[in-house]
Amino acid sequence: NDYSYVEEIVNSYVEVAHNYERDNKFNMWFVLATESRDMSEIILKEIEKKTGHKTYNLPKLKEYALSLYLEV
Repeated sequence: NDYSYVEEIVNSYVEVAHNYERDNKFNMWFVLATESRDMSEIILKEIEKKTGHKTYNLPKLKEYALSLYLEV
């Protein structure tokens, strides 16, 4: 299906993390971690060109820190 093809392209970037399929208008979203906003835009444009699908840059507005401790 088209999702597998797009997923493979998106996941080929080392800057991509947490790539998820969703059942709505925005049916795939992923976290893009780059050193600059310019680099994010470059990668998103590359993904658009390779997949033929529009991307949307939705940057975080606020950062949260969670303390998680797992007993081993």
